[in-house]
Amino acid sequence: MRHAVGRRRTARPAVVAAAMLAAGLVLAQVAVGEQDGKVSASYSCSLPSGAQRVTVGFSQAYPAAAFGQRQVQPGKLTVTVSLPREAVAALLPAGASAVAASGALTALISQGSSVREVSWGELTAAEVPVAGTGELTFTLSGPVPSVTAADGAGSVGFAAGELRLELRAGQAAGSGIPVTCAPPAGAAAVLGTVPVGSSSADPSSGPSAGASGATGRSPSRSPSPGLSSSPGVTAPSGPAPAPGAARGAVPVRPADATPEDCQPVPTAALDPEFLPPLPDPEHDKVFPAPGSPPMPENAACGYAVGYANITKLGQASLINDPAASPALVRVNASRRLAFQNLDDYPHYMEVDSVGSLQLPAARATFLTYGFMPTTAKLELKPVGGLTIVAIGNAFWNEPIEFAIYGYQSMRISDVKINGTPLDVGPDCTTAQPVKLALRGRQDSFLPGGGDGKPDYSLQGGGPISQKDLYIPPFTGCGTGGDNLDALFTAAVSGPDNSLNLEQGPLCFPSTDDPSDPKCAPVVMPSLPHRR
Repeated sequence: MRHAVGRRRTARPAVVAAAMLAAGLVLAQVAVGEQDGKVSASYSCSLPSGAQRVTVGFSQAYPAAAFGQRQVQPGKLTVTVSLPREAVAALLPAGASAVAASGALTALISQGSSVREVSWGELTAAEVPVAGTGELTFTLSGPVPSVTAADGAGSVGFAAGELRLELRAGQAAGSGIPVTCAPPAGAAAVLGTVPVGSSSADPSSGPSAGASGATGRSPSRSPSPGLSSSPGVTAPSGPAPAPGAARGAVPVRPADATPEDCQPVPTAALDPEFLPPLPDPEHDKVFPAPGSPPMPENAACGYAVGYANITKLGQASLINDPAASPALVRVNASRRLAFQNLDDYPHYMEVDSVGSLQLPAARATFLTYGFMPTTAKLELKPVGGLTIVAIGNAFWNEPIEFAIYGYQSMRISDVKINGTPLDVGPDCTTAQPVKLALRGRQDSFLPGGGDGKPDYSLQGGGPISQKDLYIPPFTGCGTGGDNLDALFTAAVSGPDNSLNLEQGPLCFPSTDDPSDPKCAPVVMPSLPHRR
């Protein structure tokens, strides 16, 4: 009985924090503790014996927030890396009894649409004996410079890139033995995210929606200003990547998917709920007719990435992170045609397709109620397939309107409030699935160039969005008698949320040869940004 009471008492700080959030407390200034970030990531280290896959650990404290100031000072960085003992010993002079290490980490520092590579180069490790068994473990540590954020509310993201080591026999001076360790291509370990704001910012109101976490930048407007480094910090120039600041974004790259990845072809039926009524049932034709064999499969696939803006939080979550392991959208195109005879007026053309998308879980960081740092894993699971409707025809000088419909359930897990775990249980989900209704338009072929906005087409890609996303109330949240449904319903659920996605061109492999490389690789689109 005493053991049960002890466990209950341990959980109370998280429950108290949740109760504070539900009460809607507002602070005049953010005054919370630091983020004690500890992250491990897989790296590949180049040694004379060949590339070695190792696990690199990072530990670094970050301010929970930096409202009222632009200077962000990360804490001392500690990097732990273990290398094969025999491979290191082979590099050292004969008779060396100990080896020391120094190093530099390439940090990716981002805000809004800007990302900079900065060398954190004052890392040193004490010497370790060469004799023994097992791996040689080096613990490097050192201070890092501060960063000056750009004006305006947002977040500064920190991520780890390449790690460069120099090994020396003892603490001997002189040139060391270089060892370079790199993360997988296009990936970077996220070290921390610090919400920032100008001196006039009101943290209780929360910044406007932007990238994952709290970038304070809506993806539907112009890009945010860039990021400047502290004096003495080198920030090499380069092409500006897509925004993804709060995740420590890395530049967008072509994906490594091939036409083979367009399999399996979606087989879900078109959802009658989403098929528009025919404007002239007496003259409109449908193919294939009811009861007829289905149309041949037409496999395609591509990527769509972007943000989900949460109105109550005034922030956004990154969807299908291009720097992680993004999921492919798979399409079975042209499953149904609805049209009028060409001699009849007015003309009507509708092409219906089906699709499937299983998004990877995303980790988001928010300032709940404008002041409490909250992290959570957000997971969207499809409920049925996607129904894709395209209406219009360029030949008749009609704009083509696209709509992608479907349902996804939303689950929240692995919640931490100001670093304190909050056990929400395994079934903290929306009471009903979230209804998707993404829309895009192709009209640049019209006289005068259409509406002047970027075109979207199912085959060619482009921006597609939903401005009326409703998030239902939550249910099943909490354990041990704690009902946290009201907490997440109050913080997240409601109308007027939005999805802002950018879809890349679809790959249509040959139906006779699914491995036909003519459309590989599948292109990863840039993340949407303010226009």
